Amino acid sequence: MEKSNSVGKYILMFEPTYVTHQYAVFFKEDGDVQVTKVNKYSDIPCGTNGNKKVKKNLLGDIDKVITPLSGISDFFDQYIDTSIFRYTGNNLHKIFIGYKHKERMNTLTCSFNNFELLDKAKLIQGSKITDAQSIMGLINLMADENSSFVQFINRSERNRSSNLSTSTLNLINSFRDIRNLMNNGFYESGLNEECVRMKQELFSRLTSYREFREVFLLKQNYLSYLQRKKEELQNVRSILASTSSIGEAVIQEESKEGYEQLSLFDINPPVNPPVKMKKFDK
Repeated sequence: MEKSNSVGKYILMFEPTYVTHQYAVFFKEDGDVQVTKVNKYSDIPCGTNGNKKVKKNLLGDIDKVITPLSGISDFFDQYIDTSIFRYTGNNLHKIFIGYKHKERMNTLTCSFNNFELLDKAKLIQGSKITDAQSIMGLINLMADENSSFVQFINRSERNRSSNLSTSTLNLINSFRDIRNLMNNGFYESGLNEECVRMKQELFSRLTSYREFREVFLLKQNYLSYLQRKKEELQNVRSILASTSSIGEAVIQEESKEGYEQLSLFDINPPVNPPVKMKKFDK
């Protein structure tokens, strides 16, 4: 791990099935790993009085390790000694990135085999990201009147498949509401100034790597969703074309989903970094 002035507060954690504990993984600067048995959803090692806590990483440093890996099996093969845990495919209850907030362990999703996210690593500085172009791309997608990205974000939040902070989620919806008014021709006094202010505040929030990461992953899921809908529509068209011309109105209505958003990103995966040999503390 690279040295940084920012204090790490994130832990990669995994829990085998049918146990009453979890394991916290700490990635050292020299490439070694330290695995500690901890109480469930805590940063306190098992058998201690609570004064000692496990070491933590920066979120970006954890992503630099896991995003180039092909999957969960690859992670355990490379980083976890089998004397601690031997992964067999069905003996893992969960794996996640944890961080404490108000004495509660919150969780983030591990993103394996994600070279788009890995490509952002060079723009991470401590807990911040300096990718202004990508941040503006996310904000413009939220503001696009032909996009359903914000609706997708809200649906993901309701389905508990999003880890976006409540304050950022509320700001995104407020920004979208103002953009909807402006897109529909409402230009009351001060409305444009408020829109600019919210856009600046949203940009500032997304310079936090954690907030950026969550919106970026939501955007990836959104594009995958649009691709699936597009394929479903193509299948419907094929079926209708092979039977009759009935249903053309249905096809035209389905076409309003906004599939033009599918071309927003060109994926140019970076070269997979060399794998470091695992070492373990006694």
